[in-house]
Amino acid sequence: MQGTEEQSAPVRLGVFLSNAHKMILKRKVKDHKRYRFMELLASEAAKAGDTVIFFSPEDVVMGENIIKNALYYDIQAKKWKLMDSPLPTVVYERIYTRNGLVTKVRRGFKGKGIPSINNQASFDKYDTYKKLQGIEKAAPYLPPTINVHSFNDIRRFLLKYKTVYLKKVHSSLGKGVVKVQYRNSRSFEFSHFRSRLRNRSVSNMNKLKRPLSQFFKKKKFIAQQAIDLITLNGCNVDFRAEVQRTGEQITIGGIAARVGLKRSPITVHSTAMPAEIFFESELGYSEKKVKEVVDEIEAFLKTIYFSLEEAYGNFGEIGIDFGIDNKGRIWLIEANSKSAKVSFEKSYGQDGLKENAGNLLKYARYLTEGSAEKNEAMHL
Repeated sequence: MQGTEEQSAPVRLGVFLSNAHKMILKRKVKDHKRYRFMELLASEAAKAGDTVIFFSPEDVVMGENIIKNALYYDIQAKKWKLMDSPLPTVVYERIYTRNGLVTKVRRGFKGKGIPSINNQASFDKYDTYKKLQGIEKAAPYLPPTINVHSFNDIRRFLLKYKTVYLKKVHSSLGKGVVKVQYRNSRSFEFSHFRSRLRNRSVSNMNKLKRPLSQFFKKKKFIAQQAIDLITLNGCNVDFRAEVQRTGEQITIGGIAARVGLKRSPITVHSTAMPAEIFFESELGYSEKKVKEVVDEIEAFLKTIYFSLEEAYGNFGEIGIDFGIDNKGRIWLIEANSKSAKVSFEKSYGQDGLKENAGNLLKYARYLTEGSAEKNEAMHL
């Protein structure tokens, strides 16, 4: 479908992803959490007269200005196909890898003035904490956090706060998170979730050393005071918001309430629903109370989003995880530069994903139109 004369020039949006993710699309692994949104993004772009190509670092031939074996979705045939493609006009970052080839490709795009959506591979949790701590409007939303250098750091933090979360500075899907609780001088509990929930108790704080060492395997991690989260039937509740740019303005595409499994330290493997429905149907808030809480949440989300851009440069979208404690105070849990949109899809369905994809395309078009001046201004 070709764009009309009134439309701006078509956008060739290049989705930069790992080869494994590219294969998930090519093989039509529809039940994979990363499949549905990408197919919708390609379909929505085709309807608007734009093109979306999907490529991995190995596909880029920067010297020839070509992407070899770029994957695209043929909307008429409803099939994924391969083609050689010119370089994209905008790059949508969906790759987590931080190796030399990825860095080289990123630098190549930057050198050619090709704007990027999501310029951060991932957020280092401690670096994010330190940067936001230095921004006055964001600092009140941050729970006490330290960078862990030794077991004594954990010991002091645990004795002070009683319940703490230990988190790898680079991790996703809750895989790098351990919850530790000080019950009394002879009872310490820790839990984490990988393939399943694991809970364990030890009788001496020193007995935490070995399992924590085995879990983190010399990876850098932080300690963070646990938030006294609101609960539903004894299960922790937190929230994921999808915040996007469409141009100069941002839009909050949706706020999902996530109800975790019993005793789980995370809510990744959870049920989810729109926050407004959760507050009204599960917590019994009045319509007035729901509006007040949502207004406060939206103010918080805008503060965090703009603070992250102040610290790191412009984004196109950020998934923001936050909690509300039993006193009604909002706390930032973490920011996600590449949200898988799983909770969002559970809460808002395919229509929500389509709107989300549409917002992304609007921002790509915004960056394409006079991209040099606008992209430079966004970094000031």
